[in-house]
Amino acid sequence: MTLSPFINIDNNEHVSYIVSCQGNRVIPTDEYRKKTLEIFGNNVLISFIDGFGLSINRNNAIFQALKIADNKDYIYICDDDVEINFRGLKKLTSLMEDKNLEFAVGKVETFDGEEFKCYKNDSFNISSLSCGKISSIEIIVSVEFLSENSIRFNEMFGLGARYPSGEEFIFCNDLLKAGGRGFFFPIVVCKHPPVSSGTDFFTTKSRVQAKGAMLSAVYGTPCGFFLALLFSLKKFPKYMNSISFFSFTKEILKAALNYKI
Repeated sequence: MTLSPFINIDNNEHVSYIVSCQGNRVIPTDEYRKKTLEIFGNNVLISFIDGFGLSINRNNAIFQALKIADNKDYIYICDDDVEINFRGLKKLTSLMEDKNLEFAVGKVETFDGEEFKCYKNDSFNISSLSCGKISSIEIIVSVEFLSENSIRFNEMFGLGARYPSGEEFIFCNDLLKAGGRGFFFPIVVCKHPPVSSGTDFFTTKSRVQAKGAMLSAVYGTPCGFFLALLFSLKKFPKYMNSISFFSFTKEILKAALNYKI
């Protein structure tokens, strides 16, 4: 089993770990289990699932977490290449309790101490459009709210799925649609290598289509189609050297029009 050297463990009894292992296993399952226990100790629940798909794997982790969590707990979704800032997560949960929030968004640093992306210096209310700038490793969510509203990642989206991106935007908007209130706070929740898959939305046909389908998934076909056209116009300077405006617009609009919930 290979885990990033950046993984850090907090032995606080109030922190539990869910490790969801997905895909083909090159060594016996018991060996994965043994190695996971060596890393995380006894305060871990390990789950193995077949197949592929980032959203499927995250949904399995959420499902496993809800089986052992209390309604007063919080879920933080993280990948295996981050270094978690437990102090930052604690600050976020305290602010959530003070402001009666269902979810909160923090910020990520690189291992050089630089900001992972351009963040605002002040806190603000999360809106539908601002969900487009949120990564999953920035989000912490109330267990009670997730459980009561059965909110999960859309398994048609995310790496390994039909549409290889957009799952975070849809997930965040689903939180809002269910009545959740979320705020961004300029608090570091983890460190991550200075690489983001979100900046590449144009180098393959499926990545372009993902944006159109994502917009229709959140706003419905007519509005999604219109927003996909605006997206194509706005982002032209970013993709102009890789794909023509006509080809990009054709693919994003086709996906926006054909997406079925």
